[in-house]
This record gives sequence, structure tokens and C-alpha cells, in this order.
Amino acid sequence: MELLLLVGAVVGGGVVALTALVRRRALAARVEFRDHELVTATGVVRGRGETLVAPLTGRACIAYESRGRLFQTRASIELLAAPAELASLPFVVATRGGDVLVAGTSLAFAVPPERLVERSEAHELAFLARHGVGRDRHDEVQFDEVIITAGSRVSIRGVVVVERDGRAAGERGYRDDAPTTIRLAPHGDTPVTILRAW
Repeated sequence: MELLLLVGAVVGGGVVALTALVRRRALAARVEFRDHELVTATGVVRGRGETLVAPLTGRACIAYESRGRLFQTRASIELLAAPAELASLPFVVATRGGDVLVAGTSLAFAVPPERLVERSEAHELAFLARHGVGRDRHDEVQFDEVIITAGSRVSIRGVVVVERDGRAAGERGYRDDAPTTIRLAPHGDTPVTILRAW
């Protein structure tokens, strides 16, 4: 019996080690982006110079989604309104397959928002005023915000669009392709979506 358990442990351990090795090799492999392919890319966000200011925290960022949920009373679960603001600048995600441009015009977040830890009443009141909610209702609102800054790691989903720069007439061999830019575009009615951020 003990021999069977020992053999099972060795075989099971070998399978786990082999699976881990295959996974490490797959993760280390260079990713190829193909035109018009729906992909999920993971990498580090790089800004392109400008920044936004997140409305609830006042932090500089490249993209944000800020939300408030107004309840009937502080102890109530009856939702009266859910004002939200979303904004994004164009940014680049540096992936193993190269840089991917995200235009920022059609962007959605599937990232669970974080409740605000460091709250600013002035920011919150300004947010509520923009959405027609009076200062007297401030205590019945729960706020949360997701922000993407330069240096954030993200998983983002969209359709690959490969754009070749035919105007780049520099010296190239006859087999050399024109320089390309890879960008993510919406998939039909579904915008480019940030799935994870950390």
C-alpha cells in the first residue's frame, strides 16, 4: 500500500512539474498579433504625455471610471441613482508581442471598482453637483473608482488592427515590410475592455 502511495506521489508530482514547465514556456513565448483577430493582451500601460485627473480621488491617471450609488437612506438597499463618469486618453500597452495602441475613445471597464479609502468630500460634492445630486444627499452615496496609471499592468480585450505606414519611404529591402502600428479596436458593439488591472 505504501509503495502505491509513493508511486502515485511521484507520478502526480511529475505531472504537476510538467504542467508548470509547459505553462512557463507558453507564457515566455512571443505573442503574434494577427489582423482582425479578437485578443486579450496583457502588459504594462505607458502614457503618451498627457494625464487626466480622476474626479473622486484627484489622482493623475490615463483612464478612470468613477461611480456613485445613491440609496434611499444610508441603511437602504433601494438604489435611486448611479451617476458615473468614464474618461480615457490614448495609451500604449507594452506586451510580449510588442506595443499595442489603445485609442481611448471606446473603452469599458470590467474591473471591479475599489471603494475609496482616502476620501475627499470636496471632490465627492463636485461629482454629485455635476450629476444633479444635492449636497444634502452626500451621506446616502457610496463612491468607488477604478483608475489606470502609467505603469499599471492590465489585461485588455479588443480586435487587432494592423496599420502599415506606406508613407515611410526610408531605405528598406524589397522584402522588408512597411513599419506597422498595432492597435486594439472595438469588437462590433463591444468596446475595447479592460478586464483586469493591478
